[in-house]
Amino acid sequence: MGRGSDELDGEAAGAEACRDSSEPSNSLSPATTTPAGYTAVEQAALAQLVKYGSDGSGYASIQGTRPQTLGYGLADSPIGQAMWIYEKFQAWSDNKGDPAEAISVDRMLDDISLYWLTDTAASSRVCTTRVSRRISFA
Repeated sequence: MGRGSDELDGEAAGAEACRDSSEPSNSLSPATTTPAGYTAVEQAALAQLVKYGSDGSGYASIQGTRPQTLGYGLADSPIGQAMWIYEKFQAWSDNKGDPAEAISVDRMLDDISLYWLTDTAASSRVCTTRVSRRISFA
């Protein structure tokens, strides 16, 4: 027997509510982090924090929720793995958009090659995760 339109409308509304509630909330929105009274240096630091919350925290999110899925991709594609690691050098080193300002290209290629030739991009994450779970910050 077919389903009534009221039942389908109810399911659609439930799905929409679920989708809305699962959207990541950014508690570092500018409205809550730029109150009056902060110095220019503090406002610049808060702006960096907001940028990290909206743009730079994807790595932590993917590693925290689906690390092995990421590992499969890194182990399957040398170019994908190279770009993943290169992007980390770019994001995490002190440079002006070019990681070669902070780390030599040879050093970056050494690190990238080490992960690729030993097939340890995914397993290195597993070791780090296991160690960090044993550490209590309470």
